[in-house]
Amino acid sequence: EGFSGFLEGYADASTDRPDAAKASFAKAAGESFGSPELAYECVLAMRSIGHPVPALFLFNTLTNRAGKDAEFWFEYTLTAAAAKDPEATLVGAEKAYGLGNKRAAYIHNYASALIVNRADPAKALTLTLARLQEDGNDRSAIINHVFALMQNGYLAQVETLLKRLSGEDLRPDESADLQLAWFEYYVLTKKHPLARVAYNNLETGRMFPNQIRWA
Repeated sequence: EGFSGFLEGYADASTDRPDAAKASFAKAAGESFGSPELAYECVLAMRSIGHPVPALFLFNTLTNRAGKDAEFWFEYTLTAAAAKDPEATLVGAEKAYGLGNKRAAYIHNYASALIVNRADPAKALTLTLARLQEDGNDRSAIINHVFALMQNGYLAQVETLLKRLSGEDLRPDESADLQLAWFEYYVLTKKHPLARVAYNNLETGRMFPNQIRWA
């Protein structure tokens, strides 16, 4: 049963055996659980301890029961993003945004997913502007806005915003996004020597596969 495999994987993770935990969770994700509610709780636990790929696999077996539960799709988005699955991230973010009450997190995640997938740049820009109108100092929102500006071909404000962010005390994920934004900006403005330097600073471990391919 899936829950037994989950418990085995959790024990492996707790005793610092990540490879064994990965195998146990992968096996558990392909088996049945006692109830959808139990499977959902196991999904969140797997993600929280650093195993989002089997968590997303299991999550995908629950989507037909999600209905109009925006929080379900919000958690699905977080899991897909942690698993670095761009398409699933967009599916979850779009559904959470459409079903939710336009919470800031839903808006931010939908903008991020559109940007990662380079889908509907105009919509992404509308969303990033909405977030900045709510909180003009949100660093993640500013980074998203920079990407949205570049994907829409609006480069005039970009360098100023990037320099502002470069002086901030950023989280590791924000710092990785900033490096990618600098690289994209230098490529778009044909500053090739600077683009090469920025390329060498990219943190590919924090990037989605499609972002790595485009870089």
